[in-house]
Amino acid sequence: MHILMLSVCLCLAAAARAQDGEWRAIQKEVEALYQRGDYPAGKAMVEEALAIREATADLERTGTLLSLLATADFVLGDFEAADRRYRAAISALGRAGPVGVLALARALADYAGLLDLEGQHHQAERRRLEALRLVEPIVGADAPGFLAIKGEIAVGLFARKDYTRAETLSLEVIAACERAPKPERATHARMLDVLGYLRLATRRPETAIPAFEQSHSINEAAFGPRHPVLVDGLIGRAVAHASLRQFEQAKELLRHAGEVAHESLGPAHPLSLSVMDEMSKVLRLMGRRREARQLEASIQTLRKQQDSRRHTVSWTELLKSNR
Repeated sequence: MHILMLSVCLCLAAAARAQDGEWRAIQKEVEALYQRGDYPAGKAMVEEALAIREATADLERTGTLLSLLATADFVLGDFEAADRRYRAAISALGRAGPVGVLALARALADYAGLLDLEGQHHQAERRRLEALRLVEPIVGADAPGFLAIKGEIAVGLFARKDYTRAETLSLEVIAACERAPKPERATHARMLDVLGYLRLATRRPETAIPAFEQSHSINEAAFGPRHPVLVDGLIGRAVAHASLRQFEQAKELLRHAGEVAHESLGPAHPLSLSVMDEMSKVLRLMGRRREARQLEASIQTLRKQQDSRRHTVSWTELLKSNR
């Protein structure tokens, strides 16, 4: 998933406690917006809810809404704000007591993705293990939320270049998703993307392609053909085809990935730029250097539009850092 924490968000949402209340309705609506890929609208709704001061402080409400806000910040590229809000959410939910346990686990798992990007892999793993410890007694080891966090441990292992353990764990979670009585679509697709990138990192592009294809089918059926969750798998599959010198297939996949990223996140978003960067590499491999240079000039122009503090997590970026 380009959106490192999106699948955790979607999976753990199913484990959230059903409870009446206005802020619960807001939470549900925001999560539905995120599932459709409309993060700006979801963010605006959370900000409006947080601006309403309640007579009695509700730490579970505050922590959950802050975590949702951090999710939007993270996906939209505001790395600094996401870090600040995740830490605030974790603090509030930790003080909320037993009612905030599942939301706390969710926030811990999501925040770990940011820590991995910063290179704080041991801190990230510690938070994921803490999230597992909190979730297992409540939902069980085969529940969607538990499997989602377990899968994110594989993400951390990938970031640390521990490819063997990461692949073993990814395959274990994939098998658990396939055995589940109800489809665990978000986690299943997420782990297939993880598996695909692991195989790219270990120079097995021909076996990466089927993993990316299966992930795409699952995500497209669950979220539609234009959701940003599709983009990282499309990029990964394009990289695999380019490695095999199947350039036309790579170009078509990148064209589609670029359209989705542009529509969902904007042309200057790091993920959109990652698509363009991969396209320039394909053009160079094809000997079309002039087109590649023109595209690279466009990338530089768009990068100047970015705030230096803004960033996002994508599998393509993690892969680059591990090359």
